[in-house]
Amino acid sequence: MFAAENGYDIRGSRPVQDEFDASLRIELGRWYGAPEFSASRQPLTEPKFEPPDEFQVPVFLGTDEPLGKILGSVIDVEASGLTPPDPAWVLRQHTFNSSPSVIDIAPEDWGKFGGQMMVAEWGDLAPQTNPLRKGKVGRQVVAVDTETGEITPFVKGDPLARPFDVQFGPDGAMYIVDYGIVNIDMALKPPYAYQPGAGGIWKVTRMPVGGVDAGGGSTAGVELMGLSLLGGTALAGAVVADAMVVRRRAEAG
Repeated sequence: MFAAENGYDIRGSRPVQDEFDASLRIELGRWYGAPEFSASRQPLTEPKFEPPDEFQVPVFLGTDEPLGKILGSVIDVEASGLTPPDPAWVLRQHTFNSSPSVIDIAPEDWGKFGGQMMVAEWGDLAPQTNPLRKGKVGRQVVAVDTETGEITPFVKGDPLARPFDVQFGPDGAMYIVDYGIVNIDMALKPPYAYQPGAGGIWKVTRMPVGGVDAGGGSTAGVELMGLSLLGGTALAGAVVADAMVVRRRAEAG
């Protein structure tokens, strides 16, 4: 089995400055290391995972005297008898805070993407989830080769905003659940403002060989993919991988 891991954040009572999020190979009986190991399956006691002191709270352990601002351990791994996780169980490294979420496997008739794992990366909510984050991450659907771990951005860019779920329907099309636009407003609690009506369900389908691309040119002999709003209009702006072309917006009605 495969799973997407939305990993640690630099927030809360135990902030972790991890290196990335992960997609994992899952097998029965394994302990994958939470909450003592990073997404790379390294001990969180290593100094590189500890964020700056200003983002940490003092640690107390059975005393009124603080131990300091340290990441520390939650459980004693050696005493627990648990087997530390193997880094080989990590299928793919996703950018830290990209928030890989729901996944599905592409049908075999999806050309070179057939059999690959499609992962919706919801993206970060910096600075709330990571005050050190600069620039956006995630907010796309990626294809992960389950044999090699190679990752390919599959659908990204406007109007796709916050993809959370990706599933293939009985018609062979890909369906993407998109939260829509999320604005950070630190005056709110929690500090997120979801824009009503901005979300939607996108449908990625095969288009006939030959036709007109988004620039008005001929696409004869090229296999295309189209991104459209379910029950609505075609979309412009988003990029679908591997020279797959997205149609321009056509106003409904």
